[in-house]
Amino acid sequence: MKYTTLFLLMIMAPSWSLQEPFKPSPPMPGSIIGESHCGWVAPYVLTTRAWNFAQDGSVSTPFTTMTWFSEDGRILQKQDGFLSLGYLSTSNEKNYIYYGLNHRWKIVIPKSKSNIGVPSRSESMEFLNSSPDSHVFVDQVPVGKRQTSLHIYIDGKLSTKAGPFPITEDVTDGTAVIANEGSIAMLTRSSLAEKAETQVVVFGPDGKQRFRVQTEPEVYDPEPAPDGNGVLIRDYIPVEDGERLYWYTAKGKKLTLVNKYELEFLAWAPKSHTALFSTSVGDEFRYRLINLDSGATRWEIPAPNQGRVCDVILTVDLALFAVTGKFDMGSKGSWYGDNYAMKRDGHDYIIEFHAVDLLTGKVIASWRALCPQRFCLHHQGTFQKLGERLYYVTDEAFSEVNIGDIRAGRNGWSIVR
Repeated sequence: MKYTTLFLLMIMAPSWSLQEPFKPSPPMPGSIIGESHCGWVAPYVLTTRAWNFAQDGSVSTPFTTMTWFSEDGRILQKQDGFLSLGYLSTSNEKNYIYYGLNHRWKIVIPKSKSNIGVPSRSESMEFLNSSPDSHVFVDQVPVGKRQTSLHIYIDGKLSTKAGPFPITEDVTDGTAVIANEGSIAMLTRSSLAEKAETQVVVFGPDGKQRFRVQTEPEVYDPEPAPDGNGVLIRDYIPVEDGERLYWYTAKGKKLTLVNKYELEFLAWAPKSHTALFSTSVGDEFRYRLINLDSGATRWEIPAPNQGRVCDVILTVDLALFAVTGKFDMGSKGSWYGDNYAMKRDGHDYIIEFHAVDLLTGKVIASWRALCPQRFCLHHQGTFQKLGERLYYVTDEAFSEVNIGDIRAGRNGWSIVR
C-alpha cells in the first residue's frame, strides 16, 4: 500500500507544480449568466433584484422590481426602480419620480440643470433621504456651490422649504440625517466665510425647524431626538480618556459624554431624550441606556444570553433585542430546515428574542422557536415600526410583534422570573 501511494505522489507532483492557483468553481456547469434575489424589505413590500454577467466579467446594474401587497395578499402595485432606505426612485425624460415604501405616496420632481460645480440628482443620491417608515422624505436642493436648501415632504406632500444653508466641501456637512421617528438634523455653517462657525439645524417630525445653534468646530454624525428638541453629535478629535459626544438643545451644549471606548448610538426611546448605546471591550459588547437631559446611566447590561445582537428597538417601556443565541444539539427541541450553522466556541446559534424592562434593565420575557432553525445570514432581520404596529422583517418572512403577548407570555413568549 505504501509503495502505491508513493508512486501516485511521484507521478502527480509535476502537475501540482504546473497548476494555476486555485479558483472557486461556479455552483453550476458553465459561466454564470444571470442571478436574482427576492426578499421582503418592509411589511407587505417585496423586492426582486436581477442582474447579468457579460463575457468580460462585468456586471450589469441590478434591475429592481418592488411589489406592494395588501394585508389579504392582493397585489396593489408593481414598480421598477432603484431601492433606497424608505423609498424607490426612477425617472423618465422629464421627471425624477419617487415612491414611498411604507406610506404609498408618489413624488414627481421636474428635471433641471445642475448649478455650476454641483452634482446633479442623477450623480449623487446624497441629495435625497427618507425615514425608514417613509413618513418623512427630504429633497436637498443645491443653491450655488456651497449652499443647500431642504424641501421636506410629510407623507408625500411638500410641508416645508428651509434654507439655503451654507456648507463646506466636507462630506459631513450638508447631508440631512433623518431619525427613525422622522426628526431631521444637518450640520451647516454660520456663513460662507472661510472661518465660519460650525452649526447644527434641527427639525421636528412635522417638518418645522426647532432650533439652530453653534457647535464644537470638528463634529460629525448628528442624531436628532424623536421630537427634534435635541441632537447628539460626535466629536472628530479623540481625547486621552476616550471619545466625546455632545448633547445640544435650543439653549446650546447641555452635556458632554466622555467614554473610554466608542459609544455607538442604537435607538431612541419613543417621545423621550433617552437613548440606547453599545460599547465593546474586545469581543464583549455591553448595552447602556442614558438619559441625555441628566446624563444619568439608567442601566448597563451584556447582550442577552451572551448572543450577538442583530437588531434592537425601544418601545415605551421595553427594549427588544433580536440576538443569535447559543443552542446546542443536545438542547431541548428539534432542528428545522437548513443545516447552515454559525459556529463559535463549538456552539450552534439560532435567532431568538429578548424583552428587557426599560426601567430595570432586566430580561422579563424571551422567545425561541419550538423547532429552532440554525442561524444563517438570510435569517438576520430588522425591527420596523409603522405607526403603532411593530414588525420583524427578514428576507424570507415578516411577522407582527404584539407587545401585549410579551407581557402576558403568549404566542411563544416565556416570562422570565
